[in-house]
Amino acid sequence: MKFSITFITLISTVFGQLGNIPSCAVNCIEQSVVKVTGCGSTDVDCACPHFDDIENDAIPCVISSQGCGPNANHDQIVAAAQDLCAGHE
Repeated sequence: MKFSITFITLISTVFGQLGNIPSCAVNCIEQSVVKVTGCGSTDVDCACPHFDDIENDAIPCVISSQGCGPNANHDQIVAAAQDLCAGHE
């Protein structure tokens, strides 16, 4: 299943509703998906098999002031992304 909505501006609509990923993590995750995988930022089928690589690249951004900040709930964000990727790996 592919999503055709822009990840950066509408993560709460696409990933937020489906995976409960906090909107503050959107930009960081989008950047990592494209950078690490070469997939389109909303191509779940393409991105999810690279979950660990995306996570490793996105987390420093997510916990920075550019993302959710140092008090970000890493476990919640990862769990939401795992739920979204269930069946796509």
